[in-house]
Amino acid sequence: MWGAYKFASDFSGSILRPVLWTLLLTLIAAVIYGVLLYDGFHNAILWPDFGKISQSIVAALRVASLDRSWFSAAVDTSHISYFARIILSLTAIIQTLLTAILITLFIFSVRRRFKHTE
Repeated sequence: MWGAYKFASDFSGSILRPVLWTLLLTLIAAVIYGVLLYDGFHNAILWPDFGKISQSIVAALRVASLDRSWFSAAVDTSHISYFARIILSLTAIIQTLLTAILITLFIFSVRRRFKHTE
């Protein structure tokens, strides 16, 4: 547990580290959402489909903002398999939990920074 705390925020010594981990987590989740929900990123390097890429980034940002209501209302999961729905749900749950933890670590880091300057 202490190892994860040091790795994620350097024992609240780094303000930037939780922010970077949150951005990396959001990017990884966007790729997973893009692959599962929006038919992946076929030929994304040669012919990028910015509509699908932006949809997956918006989905990841909505989960990162701890807004889970979009998951049942706005996302059409009828075209994906049951296994993909499970992976999608687990990804959203893990992203929500880790984002909440990283936001808390960011707040602790800011608090510690101002506490040491008094």
